[in-house]
Amino acid sequence: MHRDEVDHLFVRYREPVLRFLRRFVRDGAAAEDLTQETFLRALGASYNANGYERAWVFQIARNLARDHLRSHARAGPAAPLDDDHAIKSN
Repeated sequence: MHRDEVDHLFVRYREPVLRFLRRFVRDGAAAEDLTQETFLRALGASYNANGYERAWVFQIARNLARDHLRSHARAGPAAPLDDDHAIKSN
């Protein structure tokens, strides 16, 4: 896809994609990263959306969100450190 086409998609769909991803992954920072990745993937794609740009962009976003959630599910939740396990430098 050409840079000017992706720029057009970014201007038009950035906010809706970001809102979608925030709801999907429930993490604002991850949603921001995934939004950027969505449009980077679109830039590198050779697909011509032929009038279905919105569906195509959201498909990319959804696939990235699913991959993100799967990778975090495998890693499991991070255990918080309590004061007994904190490293002290003295």
